[in-house]
Amino acid sequence: MIALWVRAQTADMHTAIPAVIVTYNAALQSATVQPVIRQRVDDVLLNREVPDVAPIPPLANVPVVWPSGLTWSSIGPLTPGDPVTLVFVERSTDEWRATGNPDNIAQDARRFDIADAVCYPGGRAFNPANAVTGPRLVNDFDPVAMVYGTTVPAGIKLGGSSAIDFVLKGTIFEADLLTFLNAFGVWLSNTSTWLTATGALQGAFSTWLVAFQALLVALANPAAIGAWLPAVRAAAGVMSTATGIFQTALTTWTTATTTFGTATSTFTTAGATFTTTVSGGAHRSLKVLVQ
Repeated sequence: MIALWVRAQTADMHTAIPAVIVTYNAALQSATVQPVIRQRVDDVLLNREVPDVAPIPPLANVPVVWPSGLTWSSIGPLTPGDPVTLVFVERSTDEWRATGNPDNIAQDARRFDIADAVCYPGGRAFNPANAVTGPRLVNDFDPVAMVYGTTVPAGIKLGGSSAIDFVLKGTIFEADLLTFLNAFGVWLSNTSTWLTATGALQGAFSTWLVAFQALLVALANPAAIGAWLPAVRAAAGVMSTATGIFQTALTTWTTATTTFGTATSTFTTAGATFTTTVSGGAHRSLKVLVQ
């Protein structure tokens, strides 16, 4: 009888219990939560406790307790099914919830009541098979660093809720920058080669043009045949040499132009990749923003 009386007196005394999120109001930082362990009730006939036939009903408007102070906070998203831990306050929280005053007098005499729950995000079973899938699994941790989930809409804002500047992934940024700089260096080298080849081509063409003009002059010279023929032959020889030089310069210029085009294409691609790295996309750290 004493045991039954003690159980009866403590039946509505709640301390802490695991639960899951049903809905979450981010603006009010309050949640509707579902306890995941049923209560036990007294069976007078059996003189012992037995599991309740129904689960504890969902608890609405439960304050969610995030790590925070007057000048800082660490607040994240909560989605249905996320594990939480409910703690039941020693006295009625009605006045505190209504006013937020630093000093409150509870008007209701209830103690450790189910109506006075507060919610702490986290608290998982040891069995990973029953945990939430994805990056929020209990085994996704680092012993020396904080790990934040990457499931949308997870994100981190540093400095305030108005933070908009993305944090870049350092290794990808460095790799893309190095690729860009290497491509730029190759492009500059090929630009120099192409300009040199272009200058040589222009010089060879000028030489050929002078030789061609000399040949035309020699052909048009009304000198005697004995003097005319050697002059034409000499001018034709100079022009032939100039033509060979021009053809060689043209081949060099064509090769340099092709190489320059390839370098330009590589440089353009590297520039586009680097621009994407800087401006956004998959190269950003997921929604890590600074103010």
